[in-house]
Amino acid sequence: MTEQSDAEPANSPLTKEILVYVFQWLQDDLESLAKCCLISKKWCHVAKPLLWRSPVFYKCKQFERFRKIVAGTPGVAKLVLELDCDGYRREIMAYLQKLLKFLPNLEQVVFPCFASLSQHSLVPVDSGSLSKLQKIHYIEVLPSEEGIPFLTTLFGECTKLKELSLKLYGFSGISLPISFPTSHSITFIELIGDEFEETLIKSLLQRLPNLNRFELCADDVPRNLISSLASHCPKINQLKFEFTGTYMDVTVHNLLRQMIKKFGGRLKKVGILFSREARVSIPEDLINKLWRSLVKLESFSLSYFMITDMLNKLAKCEKKSLKELELAYVSNEAASLNTWENFFKACGGNLTKLSISFSKLPVDIGEVIARHCPNLREVSLYFTNISDASVIPIVQRCHSLRKLDLNTTDITAKSVESISEHCTQLEFLMLDKADNNSCPSEVEPLFSYLRKYGHRIQRVGLAGWTMTDELLRLIAETTPYLKELRITNGEYVSDAALEYLINKCARLKRLHVIGNSDGVGISKELLKKSDLIYSCN
Repeated sequence: MTEQSDAEPANSPLTKEILVYVFQWLQDDLESLAKCCLISKKWCHVAKPLLWRSPVFYKCKQFERFRKIVAGTPGVAKLVLELDCDGYRREIMAYLQKLLKFLPNLEQVVFPCFASLSQHSLVPVDSGSLSKLQKIHYIEVLPSEEGIPFLTTLFGECTKLKELSLKLYGFSGISLPISFPTSHSITFIELIGDEFEETLIKSLLQRLPNLNRFELCADDVPRNLISSLASHCPKINQLKFEFTGTYMDVTVHNLLRQMIKKFGGRLKKVGILFSREARVSIPEDLINKLWRSLVKLESFSLSYFMITDMLNKLAKCEKKSLKELELAYVSNEAASLNTWENFFKACGGNLTKLSISFSKLPVDIGEVIARHCPNLREVSLYFTNISDASVIPIVQRCHSLRKLDLNTTDITAKSVESISEHCTQLEFLMLDKADNNSCPSEVEPLFSYLRKYGHRIQRVGLAGWTMTDELLRLIAETTPYLKELRITNGEYVSDAALEYLINKCARLKRLHVIGNSDGVGISKELLKKSDLIYSCN
């Protein structure tokens, strides 16, 4: 890239449009983008907003620079519009909360549920900046005198807010005032807590007339929750319930019956997730009725519910619109292959995302999946008993795979070889295994694969496989967009190879090296040093 000529001024619409396109193309490569900015100061007004819009910290030292610049340079702080903190170290997330008051133009702020925002962190220096917020995940509201006033401010001043995730623990006996404002902008709300009384939920839903997506994770569910949703939120088409407490069967039965009656014909996304403690028994005919009522279903998730006994019944109702299916803890006894075949034949034709985890499956279920789910882009079969007999047909026939998660399964080097031969578009490859008794030759197929397609890879898990200096150096040289790597320490890998990878992979955010040094392999000193380098370790 060179200096532009005087014939085309830097502020002309055409030049700016071209530069925005170029900088957006380079946005993932922040080093190149920064170098482009240095070539001509005329371009800074175009590049800076892109560079600072959604800051990403790969290493802890990058966060330290960001912290100092934002706290001391208001002009730069105003350019930060999106802050996604999910995955960072706890100490980084804690400091980012303190920095929020310096970011007056934030439109999106995302924190993980386990390290959610404090309501005090979201009080900016300029109260008018709340009107710019469009997305907030997750914020913890205190059940104190300040809690309801804070929610009132949130609903009243965040006039552009579309997505909101709230943690409301200890709100039993608390109600909303009559003057609590209505939000016409919020279309998605997620509530996490222990107990939600019917009056609180009903009052809240009355203020959300344009809600189309509702998620609840609680120890107790209000009896008339579905009726309140149907009465006050007529646009609802996505529901997700996570039952974390010990429920009476009748409570869940009534909720499902109401879902069928009030929403069955229009729901596109449904999640019913039980905890290990829930132990709810649901009649097969009720699940069958729910499944049949979901005529527009596009996404379905279910956990801690034994589904295999009723697969044949569910298979009798086709789900041609189903695109995402997520099942966890659904089988402790493998249903017959024929049963799974009938099921996938009925609902697998348009699936793009399939996840079955923590379940016992027919070891060759992959043949059925490959036959009936040709459009899959993401396949996750982690913590199951599947073998090469399942993996090989999937990778041979599903040509659009972007994600393959086979963590802790029974695969061998044959699967690695088949993946290397057929998967040309993978971005996420997780092959971690529990044991560590492989030999270096078992991962040799990855060498040619990385040379051809390593530029696509962003996340790799090879823990349990024998890592060598040669493979580690090849990963460093062929995966410029690598963000996460999991490997096992051992006799064939050295400090020099790991240091080479650390210096080479500029975008690496998380590096996990399993196992301490016992005099061979990577030293304890380097392991400790590398653990402190990355922002997400």
